[in-house]
Amino acid sequence: MESVRLCEECGECASRCPYHLPIPET
Repeated sequence: MESVRLCEECGECASRCPYHLPIPET
């Protein structure tokens, strides 16, 4: 299960946020 990151700007999931891209954890 992938950890979903939430954008602090819009508060939506990074995958749903049109302004931000999901940041891959390294």
